[in-house]
Amino acid sequence: MAQTQILVVDPHDQDRSQLTNTLGNLGFSVVEAADAAQALAELDRFMPDLVILDESVKGLTPDLMMSEFDRRTIDSFLIVTSGRPYLERGMEYIRRGVFSYLEKPVSPATLERFIHSGLENKQAYRYVVEMAQKLKQANEALETEKAALNRRTEQLRFLNDLGVKLSATLNCAEITTVVTEVLENLAAPDLVVLMTTFNTNAPPHLMTQQRLTKALADRLSAELIEELKTPKVADPTVLIVSPKENQRIQNRKPPHSLTLPLTAAGNVYGMVGLWYYQPPTLDPDLKMLLDSVALMSAQALFNAHQHESALLLASHDPLTGLLNRRAFDQALEREFGRSTRYNTDLSLIIIDLDHFKSVNDRYGHKAGDYVLQKVSDLMNRCVRSTDVVARLGGEEFAILLPNTDTSMAVQLAGRIQEKLRQNVLHLGDALHLQTVSQGVADTTHLEVANAENLVRMADRALYVAKEEGRNTIRRAMEPLPPEWEKDRAYAR
Repeated sequence: MAQTQILVVDPHDQDRSQLTNTLGNLGFSVVEAADAAQALAELDRFMPDLVILDESVKGLTPDLMMSEFDRRTIDSFLIVTSGRPYLERGMEYIRRGVFSYLEKPVSPATLERFIHSGLENKQAYRYVVEMAQKLKQANEALETEKAALNRRTEQLRFLNDLGVKLSATLNCAEITTVVTEVLENLAAPDLVVLMTTFNTNAPPHLMTQQRLTKALADRLSAELIEELKTPKVADPTVLIVSPKENQRIQNRKPPHSLTLPLTAAGNVYGMVGLWYYQPPTLDPDLKMLLDSVALMSAQALFNAHQHESALLLASHDPLTGLLNRRAFDQALEREFGRSTRYNTDLSLIIIDLDHFKSVNDRYGHKAGDYVLQKVSDLMNRCVRSTDVVARLGGEEFAILLPNTDTSMAVQLAGRIQEKLRQNVLHLGDALHLQTVSQGVADTTHLEVANAENLVRMADRALYVAKEEGRNTIRRAMEPLPPEWEKDRAYAR
């Protein structure tokens, strides 16, 4: 099998070299380009399987790169990287056909996963194209049979319309509504259920337009899982999509069923189940249409899942799973605006791990990562679902607390410190008690005129907490003493 060829376009020499080395270690053949002219020259020279483009390349946007693919008839896909990714921009890239939008530096495991996924998508697309070509040839052979040709033409029109509808959304609920209505019109089942299992560590998702009891949902899930031949225990999450007014399905499961696999990128990710009270009659043409609907539905759901995963990567810290700084800034602006509009309290806690550098120096960075994960998990367990927990960078975290005054925020900060005292961490053979310093501010402070002021006041309070001995909580009260302000570069 020919080695996968990748064109890396990045104006940053160090980033480009690092990415090239990573890809080479993963077994790929890599060609580099530092600017737009060099990248286009390489496209003229050979046909890469994929292109990894840094969005900061001048004169070469993702849209322009994909148009160059089309102009040269290159069967390739595009991964865009960014040192400062922006969620809305990433969503627009994906809507326009970019396969993935990744934050630099990209880990080798993540990079390899997305590359293989894209290559599998290419293979699946080629298969669909091949099948479409064979179908066209079959239609040409049936030109003498006008009635059959007309019927086939209607079927193709139907699939094309379905493809347009499915490609217009990346929302699983909307996809399920479209697919359910199509299947009801085609095969007239009494119940349609879609089950997806994209995440092997999570329970399956059942999506339907009927209201189901949990007992019935469990039975349907067990039946579909049996068809899927997976050992996963059936404990489904049921999503009711656009429930209908006249419900025929309650506790009694229709006795007759037809199941169709949801296959995308070479893997089966779920099943479509059609249930009937009376035995269905399905001719070969109808069965072919149902198989096509299942294939197109699977690809649409797969794309929606990939889209959701890409958004998650763009907005969350990969180590702790918390929101990253950019997502936190967006949440801060949103909540500050809501607090101002409705005159409600908004508090902010900025948290810094004490002496964290010594943890890395003494036990290693792997132990440091473990400490960061454990502290993150503890904070998540202490907050409400409406609170926002984020990793600002390094060992600094933030908790945004809507409808919360300073005293309530200080109580939460105290609860976090108490939980930390109760959770001694095992770092190899050593026991480690991690402490934190916390600064608390809220929107009632006179100096808080905007979101940036709120962060500055909480940060000032954190500085006081660390200056006064660490492992403490301080509120944003008066300005810092002049001698402290001069030494603001204090190392945390």
